Amino acid sequence: FFADSYDDGRTWANERLAPGNPTMKHGLCPSELVQLADGHVVWIYTRRFGKDPNAWLGGEGQGIYARRSADEGKTWGAERYCVRFLRQKGYTPYPASAVLGDGTILTVTGRNRGGNRAMAVRWRLPTK
Repeated sequence: FFADSYDDGRTWANERLAPGNPTMKHGLCPSELVQLADGHVVWIYTRRFGKDPNAWLGGEGQGIYARRSADEGKTWGAERYCVRFLRQKGYTPYPASAVLGDGTILTVTGRNRGGNRAMAVRWRLPTK
């Protein structure tokens, strides 16, 4: 869900579902928003479900993905960026992200079954 706040997050209004289209469906959660210095908002979300958990980047696989908005979240670009592809069935860690001083984004995820206790990815969206 998205919502708007005009008082630094004390109250919220205009609650709505995330934009719906064939590539944004139920199961794209949890998600978070970060804002870059250039004003773009980046929506970072986990794709928890997919027809093929072993699909590669452009596929339907599980992982952490991102989309960019140039108008404060009113619309979202068609490009879907893969932050971290996960090749494990049935579980996707929850990410937490922060924008660093050099403009890169640091995304950290928790424990994944049978794997690492934590993973960190430092990444940047392509410039437009």
